Amino acid sequence: MENKSRENRKGNRRRGSRKEDKREFRRMKSLKNDEIPVWQQFSVTDIENTVGIVEQEISLDSENFDNESEKSKSSLMCPSLRRQLQTHRNVLRLLNEHKLASTQINGQRILSIQPIRWNGPTPGIDCEIFVGRIPKTIYEDTLYPLFKMVGEVFQIRLMVDMTELTRGYCFIMYTNPEDAARAITQLDQYEISPGRKIRVLASVNKCKLYIGPLPWHIKSEEVIRVIYASAWDIEYVSVYRFPNHDGAYAIVSFKSHRNAALARRKLRPERLFKCNEVHVEWARVDWNPSNVVSRKLEFLCLKLK
Repeated sequence: MENKSRENRKGNRRRGSRKEDKREFRRMKSLKNDEIPVWQQFSVTDIENTVGIVEQEISLDSENFDNESEKSKSSLMCPSLRRQLQTHRNVLRLLNEHKLASTQINGQRILSIQPIRWNGPTPGIDCEIFVGRIPKTIYEDTLYPLFKMVGEVFQIRLMVDMTELTRGYCFIMYTNPEDAARAITQLDQYEISPGRKIRVLASVNKCKLYIGPLPWHIKSEEVIRVIYASAWDIEYVSVYRFPNHDGAYAIVSFKSHRNAALARRKLRPERLFKCNEVHVEWARVDWNPSNVVSRKLEFLCLKLK
């Protein structure tokens, strides 16, 4: 009897821990897709105090290590950690001084004057520029003052990975297209750090996807039906076939770059057409079909309805 009661208590503890794990999993799942505000809820003074405490604790802990733990001491005092703390401090000061808002979503940190200093509509694609070849140690605290010398910066979208390291490029939007054009002229090939020059180009609003090569036996009507059922915000779908029956491909145009990018990640050819050789890629901006036979989209769409 004693053994049975002991086993029952153990079973109850295991079931209770499983229930707690499930509740925690559901809570984390509900928070997974929410936008993550970056640094807005803290003042600059609070963060600077926190950074000072962290640095003080690191230095105190390192003093308690003996001579055999030099490797652990050097890891705590590594320059990358100090550089990251200093970058956070600089960005927080930038947000406070220039009255900027900052959020992080979908692998990008967005710094903007909206809604604090801007109530109008979002500027168009002709106000946006692409900045590439950015060193990994350069963040908004360097980019914003540099590009603000040309004109009023509406938004900076800095691409980062899961560890908050930059991916080497960003998109900067001005409040008017004249400033964007002037930034391309003045800052292209600018030496942002010793021996490192950035590229500044006009931003291209990619809204078209290439899907192919498609199996020849699948009808155009079926291709369009599958694509419309698997994506949203589609402007039109065109299916092109080669006259010699070698294959076919489709061009899908979306109403916005955001939805095109989401569809590019969502569309999986192996599920759409049961074929692993089909690829979903960005369509070239200068793409011009030749030596193909296209079907009229209006006819196909009417037929699908």
